[in-house]
Amino acid sequence: MNTHSAYPFYFEYYMSQALFHADQSLWEAWNHKNIHYLHASQTPNGSWLSDRGSSYATSLALLSIALNYRFLPIYEQ
Repeated sequence: MNTHSAYPFYFEYYMSQALFHADQSLWEAWNHKNIHYLHASQTPNGSWLSDRGSSYATSLALLSIALNYRFLPIYEQ
């Protein structure tokens, strides 16, 4: 089973984290694609859907793009 297809939002979040910390240029390319993917899959009410529920999908989708703003406490210096 492909983990990305089984848990797409989990994958998006943790891949964003890994690339953010590993390599800035890789993360920038990934981030551009991630934002496009999330925009295309967002519902009209602003949430995202998955078989694990919209709260789960929306939370992970937002966390994966929060890296753009460094809002998570782990990024405070």
